[in-house]
Amino acid sequence: MTSLMAACSLCCGALFSLHTIPVEQPDAQCFFAQAGEGGRVDLLVLDGHRLAVHPGALAQASLSVELDPESSAVDVADLDGDGRPDLVVVAGDRVLKYSLEPSASREPRVLFSAHSLLACATEQPCPHVLVAARGGRPLIVLPTAENLELRAPSGEMVESHPTGMDAAHRVSFGQPFSALPVQPPRLGVPGALEMRIIQTAAFVPQLPEGLAPPNPAGAALFGGSAAQAAVAARKESAESWPWFRLRPTAQQDDERVFYAYDPGGARETLVRVRRALPPTAGHGRELKLSGVQRYPGLAVPCTAAVPDFNGDGHADLLLWNTAAPVPTVGAVTRALTGGYWSVRLTVHLFEPAAGRYSPVPSAVIPLQVPVAWLLSDPGMPPVRHLVLDEFNGNDRTDLLCAVAPDKLAVWVSVPSGMRPDPHQVVQLPGPVQRVELRGDLDGDGRTSVVFRAPGAFHVLRARKGG
Repeated sequence: MTSLMAACSLCCGALFSLHTIPVEQPDAQCFFAQAGEGGRVDLLVLDGHRLAVHPGALAQASLSVELDPESSAVDVADLDGDGRPDLVVVAGDRVLKYSLEPSASREPRVLFSAHSLLACATEQPCPHVLVAARGGRPLIVLPTAENLELRAPSGEMVESHPTGMDAAHRVSFGQPFSALPVQPPRLGVPGALEMRIIQTAAFVPQLPEGLAPPNPAGAALFGGSAAQAAVAARKESAESWPWFRLRPTAQQDDERVFYAYDPGGARETLVRVRRALPPTAGHGRELKLSGVQRYPGLAVPCTAAVPDFNGDGHADLLLWNTAAPVPTVGAVTRALTGGYWSVRLTVHLFEPAAGRYSPVPSAVIPLQVPVAWLLSDPGMPPVRHLVLDEFNGNDRTDLLCAVAPDKLAVWVSVPSGMRPDPHQVVQLPGPVQRVELRGDLDGDGRTSVVFRAPGAFHVLRARKGG
């Protein structure tokens, strides 16, 4: 597999190296796993029924495996305790094991046969949790119509937990289903039918601790489209507004920052902070909601992480703003034909002593974005592929986003603040579609990011010492 390295314009040393991994199937998938020895995190790419291992998420594959045509689900785990990961695959009613040793045979070994919901044929196999550690040993996890079965690699049944419709009285998920959170929530288009939920019921199977995540769908840290936030601002209770956690890493999540856009149409964000009062004798934990503070710009509804740009443990506020063109035919025509429009990102740091966000931004980032991004969804920020994470391992949130369909820029937070100019600009060989994965591959606090593009995955690999 070939490697395509793009030229990067740098400032003070590159944070990322770019690695492009071509794929043939438009629905190819990738995931992180420890596929080799030494605890290194690798990128595994499923391209049709071919699985390739890319050590350290680099472009060159170390090995590839042609999977059984009936394969529907794959996972990577050490099944025999020898410290070497194995590839576990469900193919019809068979559970297969492939060796990931570079010199080993690529022919699978049948571990056992058992019918499960994963036996259904699929266009291509998908990553799926097939192995769980129970009592110090790995077990194969197979969902059936009535139970969640945990079997030894030999096929012996070790545990079985009811999850089917007949287990509803003992609480269950009911009939298998899929649920995907939509971020941010969207309003219907004009003329759409409106449906409202009048009753809900939730069933959670009584599974052993560690088998199921506390919140499988993932909690939304930010939420609400621009239109919904503006409506929320008209309500008396600010606690119905969209919100995010004030202290993202704290165990208590009842300290929150509520925000909404100005219902009058001004490009302003209304912010109220709910904090815990100092403890007093004879009283429990009390919360106090601050008054409304106004900030120029619209809050960016980040869904994956709450930013902390100065590393003080408190969430900071990221806003975007742009000047609307003069409402004349000539001005609008010039804006559309110019191709790009000015957008400004501003960072407001939380001031714990004052209990509010600083009225003066600590950083201002000017951007030039395609006009089409500005017009495609008026309720969303015209900033594409935004990633807020730690890229240099200094416990401060950094910022990455697209500045063109085929160009990404990175800004880093340091004790002196965030400079308006990007630390690094990466030119890609083509436009990207979305952020696919992110992860700390080396365990040093530096996040790498994988982007999906037509016919390829682009890996921004965090550089050691970058």
